[in-house]
Amino acid sequence: MIDQYNRVIDYLRLSVTDHCNMNCCYCRPEGECFQRKQASEVLSLEEYYELCTCFAQLGITKIKVTGGEPLVRPGVISLMRRIKMIPGIKKVTLTTNGLKLSEAAEELSQAKIDGINVSLDSFSPACFSQITGVKDGKKALEKILSGMEQVIRLGIPLKINTVFMKGRNEEELDSFVQMVKKWPVSVRFIEMMPIGEGIRFPTVSGEEILRRLRLMEGELTVFHKTLGNGPAVYYTAEGWKGQIGLIRAVTEPFCRSCNRIRMTADGKLRLCLAYEQGIDLAAMYRKGMSREEIKTEIQKAVFQKPASHPFDQWRKTGRETEGRDMWQIGG
Repeated sequence: MIDQYNRVIDYLRLSVTDHCNMNCCYCRPEGECFQRKQASEVLSLEEYYELCTCFAQLGITKIKVTGGEPLVRPGVISLMRRIKMIPGIKKVTLTTNGLKLSEAAEELSQAKIDGINVSLDSFSPACFSQITGVKDGKKALEKILSGMEQVIRLGIPLKINTVFMKGRNEEELDSFVQMVKKWPVSVRFIEMMPIGEGIRFPTVSGEEILRRLRLMEGELTVFHKTLGNGPAVYYTAEGWKGQIGLIRAVTEPFCRSCNRIRMTADGKLRLCLAYEQGIDLAAMYRKGMSREEIKTEIQKAVFQKPASHPFDQWRKTGRETEGRDMWQIGG
């Protein structure tokens, strides 16, 4: 698919649930005030499969399964296995918080998943609990690290997604550097995006992280090998088994080369993370529209994909046009 700015759209981020077994401070509102979707509102596994078939026939080749926490959704690994078999789909990957990874790793390997991203913001049990809302941070971290070790042992490409917050976890940079020295993984530092609760937390810029890395490690080498679907710029250094990547969505937007669209757990097609603009695919499917009719509507919507996000403006004004939090959209 081609949008109005002549960008090729070939990557779908697919949220399979808005449920999560964490309550991260930049993702959800504090307390229990958030309203999850009812089961009848969320797409069934068969509806996901049918809509993914439509997307594949329109040129989507890469699908990232997200949530909420996707591994809390029963049957999600079977769904990923089925999606991988759709003609035209070249890569199916997963983003998870890692709490259920150790028990799912073997099945994910058998499903031939193409890669796993684990969201991990701290190695300190106290800080981890503060960020995620998980009471026993030590036990949770042990489970996550055990799951990651299993993924590495099984040969599944592994990436770590980390968001630094000023005054909370930004001093843990060395811990993540030690990880890429020890393990063949990619650690990506993602600038805090001003979506929902994220607007309350000052971002630590990619440039600042790069400056600190060079002070710690000396000269870094740009790693040119393609490591996935995203816009990260990767670096490596002598003695490292892995790489460190920077995703500077706020300070250095990559909108001109954006190739992605999103579908929420309730079947809304989202053209940009920053805008509610999109169409209700669940409603179309459930009222009996044919694949061809749905594909036509998807193409028309994708053509209208916005030119760019307004994150820099939101940071300055404290206002946003997006009405959902990250857990409602899909990571």
